[in-house]
Amino acid sequence: MQVGPELEEAGTAGADQGGASAGAGRPSIAGSSGRAATAGSAAEGGAEDAGAAGSGAVAGDEQAGAANRAGANSTAGSAGLAGLGATGGVGGTVGVGGVGGVGGTVGVGGSAGVAGSAGGGQTCTAPSSTITTAATAVHGDSLVAATVPAKTGLTYAWAMIGGSGTINGATNKDSVAFDVGATGTEVVLQATVTNTLTACSSMSVVRVPIPCQPPILVSADGQPSIPHYVIGNEDTGQFDMTSSSNIWASYIVGKNGTASADAQFNHFNGTAWSKPSGSPQSVNDSATHVLFFKVATDSAGDAVFAWTQTADDNNYSVMVSAYRVSDGSWSTPQQVGTVFNHQTPVDLKINRATGTALIAWAGGPYNNVIAHVRSFTVSTGALGADLALRPSTTNIYTGDSMGLYLETNDSLTGFAAWIEQDSSTNLQALYALHITNGAPDTVASAYDIKQLVVGTNNYTTDVFNQYSVRGVSEDREPRVIAVSANGNAAVEWSAFNGSSTSANKAQLYVRRYVAGVWSVTELVASQTPSFSAFDWGIDNAGNVITEVWTNGVGDDFYSGVLGSPWSTVKHLTTYNGGTTRLSLDSVSGKGMITFRDPTLSARAPLRGLFYDPVTHSLSPAFTMDDPKQSDGEIAHLHVDGSGLATVLFTQIISPLPIGANSINSSLLYSTTCK
Repeated sequence: MQVGPELEEAGTAGADQGGASAGAGRPSIAGSSGRAATAGSAAEGGAEDAGAAGSGAVAGDEQAGAANRAGANSTAGSAGLAGLGATGGVGGTVGVGGVGGVGGTVGVGGSAGVAGSAGGGQTCTAPSSTITTAATAVHGDSLVAATVPAKTGLTYAWAMIGGSGTINGATNKDSVAFDVGATGTEVVLQATVTNTLTACSSMSVVRVPIPCQPPILVSADGQPSIPHYVIGNEDTGQFDMTSSSNIWASYIVGKNGTASADAQFNHFNGTAWSKPSGSPQSVNDSATHVLFFKVATDSAGDAVFAWTQTADDNNYSVMVSAYRVSDGSWSTPQQVGTVFNHQTPVDLKINRATGTALIAWAGGPYNNVIAHVRSFTVSTGALGADLALRPSTTNIYTGDSMGLYLETNDSLTGFAAWIEQDSSTNLQALYALHITNGAPDTVASAYDIKQLVVGTNNYTTDVFNQYSVRGVSEDREPRVIAVSANGNAAVEWSAFNGSSTSANKAQLYVRRYVAGVWSVTELVASQTPSFSAFDWGIDNAGNVITEVWTNGVGDDFYSGVLGSPWSTVKHLTTYNGGTTRLSLDSVSGKGMITFRDPTLSARAPLRGLFYDPVTHSLSPAFTMDDPKQSDGEIAHLHVDGSGLATVLFTQIISPLPIGANSINSSLLYSTTCK
């Protein structure tokens, strides 16, 4: 979509000195009085329709004084300036119009035509009423500036003529400030500028879009609703959805006065966030501490939750539980497996039609950590067999370095991908295992694990080395693989060659899986500093988009159309901290990327940009949260086929209210943007 102020109207009211005004299209014959026709429209009547001098012009009379409606690059109509008694003086033209583009500026101006052959005509030049203001607005914004060009001898009149906004202060200056209301999708602002000497004037209107709806509190329950404060610096707010009326969110809530956390959740039914009747407040045992927490939902509205927990900070379990919408019941939490340490993640996906889920984790003792998957059936609460994806290993990587990531489509077809040690070279390598309808692919009685790239570690020409291992923690769980609805996939990684003599020591690479075949490695970009974080998506056509953050440089964007060179970099913002996240609807190709932008505020507002799959371009950036309450954490988002983005994010509450402390001072919110 296009995001930015848009011109709706621009017009002129010139001083007719005894002459008639004609609409653009055909000239009118002057009468004793005349009025301007609508910009760009043909006058009602030509020369043959005109009356004798002093009788009044037919041409353009019905369109008197109408404002020129313009969306982009429209040109206003003509205005004839003729003397009294003229029977055939054809007026000159006045160009009045404007551009309502992304930047939100409106061009208004033009030159007056010369009077007709009879009578003493007077020229009239309309002053500029170009409005300069914010590209987008946020609910609750205050004192947003809007200006028109200032010049002596002019008067100004501002008005809020539509949408959700209120002018704050005087309306008769060359600048105003306006406040944005709590509802609505736009602010519609009008400015009229008049020359006090000639009475010539021009008028402009801008529509400032409000892309995102007011945030709704997610981390709360009960009647009346009780807020639950989530832990700061946590990658919390995971969610899954099948429609706008079936969204399940999982989040980690700090236990007051302790460093422990519970696994809490909520459900959006299309109207409000509300837990199903009879639901527990937390899915975990109250004596345990939760580390990673995921949710998946099927088309019926069932929800499966998987998490890791510990009771002693020494032993770590993978757990599962489910809510059945058919009878409103909850399954008893069950242990799925174990993990080596507290920073080993768990992942979860579900078959939307059948309600069968797949859980993935990396388990085993040090020097023998292996990727595992296990199925879970919602209707019966039954766990399938624990499938260790290798019979044994000498892998020295622990689960946080492996970063096991499970990504599938709605039929549980996709990949598990991870990093582990290559058995021949003892160097790091990236692996992927294809999964078909929830079952790992096999070949010759073994799982069909593919090695996609292996390290060389010369740090001069490496495509993959130890700097390619991104690692996982409770506040950062980077993607390893992306999968589209039709089963396409893409992996992305970076390498850093510190010993290289080249100025560009860092490289970003992609491999695509399209129509069942892995492509060769593609170079996306090179730069001097190492790539700090990145996220990406792939659509059904095999096109990939990626957002990259580089510490000290900021956020950049690239698009890679299948079969074409990667785009040049689009720089988004410059800042020194943050994690990228995007969402891409694989059928339509529409997407949205997000980042935190401390250049706008000390609290780093959450910003978004829409991706257009036709032009492969991004919209202007817009703010999604309250800039005064931003907490700098990353967001989770989902974009559907219409381009509607559902976003969950945290906002810090300051000063700390009752029930919050230094480690849990944020609340989780949701919004939708389009």
